Amino acid sequence: MNALRERSSTSRATRSPVSRPTRRPKRRHLRVVRPPKPPRTRRLAFLVAAFALTGLLVVGVVSLQALVSQTAFRMERIQTENQQLSLQFDELRLQLATLSSPQRIEHEAKRIGLVYPQPNDVKTISIKGPAPNERELADQPSFGVKRFIGASP
Repeated sequence: MNALRERSSTSRATRSPVSRPTRRPKRRHLRVVRPPKPPRTRRLAFLVAAFALTGLLVVGVVSLQALVSQTAFRMERIQTENQQLSLQFDELRLQLATLSSPQRIEHEAKRIGLVYPQPNDVKTISIKGPAPNERELADQPSFGVKRFIGASP
């Protein structure tokens, strides 16, 4: 048996390590598995929420555009009204200037029969004291018109 051992040991030494058959480990049976599908309720809920949000945004934008359009129409109407009132104000200022002209007042006075007084019919009164300032004169009816006929309305 020793000879057999020696022979086997020498034969092992002369053999190349590559020639020895290698054992493969047993592989388990593997297969490709698809990922699990998400439940349809989640997808459906997401779609419903997305459509609802999109719908709300569209309604909001449309409403905002309607408000902007209404405001633009209102502003155009107010500007037109402002122009008409400016023209009316200018016409009224012209009418006031025409009606308060001394020539027209003299003509109307003559038409209704008024005449200039005789010089001896005119009496002058002198009042001693401070002269009235512009504020006191503005309170009088004859000077009250001046504040309405300014350069701008």
